[in-house]
Amino acid sequence: MRKLFAAISMLALAGCASLKDEIPSFWDPNEVVAITDIQLAVHHLDCGSKNYADQLTYLKDRTEWLMLYSTSKGSRDMLKIEQLFNDSLQGLKPNSSKFFCTLKKPNLTNEIDKIANGAQSRVNL
Repeated sequence: MRKLFAAISMLALAGCASLKDEIPSFWDPNEVVAITDIQLAVHHLDCGSKNYADQLTYLKDRTEWLMLYSTSKGSRDMLKIEQLFNDSLQGLKPNSSKFFCTLKKPNLTNEIDKIANGAQSRVNL
């Protein structure tokens, strides 16, 4: 009987561990502010500006900060979508052509807007 109870307990605990990946993280003001900063930076990204390289550096730095924060906090759900955005962002380089940047910007805008919507709609405890 004890062995059966131990086996059932082990299975239940293993199930709870995998369930943790399915439970969304809660609203976090630091994540929301960082996401909003990134969202604003993407919306204001001027592909033809002489400040383009500085804008891109700020955008990448702020995205890295957000990913480090989400990793430290354990927000796995947010980190997954932030990683997708970061992968898209890494395609832009300071020496990217204005044409390429102009093509890439709507995708980045769409992605960060969806991330912001998801972050703002989480439960605030």
